[in-house]
Amino acid sequence: MADNDEDLFRRAMSDVSPIKQTGTESISTKPEPRALLRRRDEATVLEESLQDNPERSDLESDDEMTFRRDNVSPVTLR
Repeated sequence: MADNDEDLFRRAMSDVSPIKQTGTESISTKPEPRALLRRRDEATVLEESLQDNPERSDLESDDEMTFRRDNVSPVTLR
């Protein structure tokens, strides 16, 4: 059965000729990397920091905000 497959392959490839090679490769230069998303994010943060944001007014009050993980005793924070 393997001989039959080999014969079929040889017959199918009988008209095929190798591709001519020129000896040179086309090498494209990679563009210089730029952190576009980072620059955009930094610009957005800067813009937001310069705006008066009424949604953040509750954070500027005199109320103290704390965070405690479940495994930390309230006594530890005193």
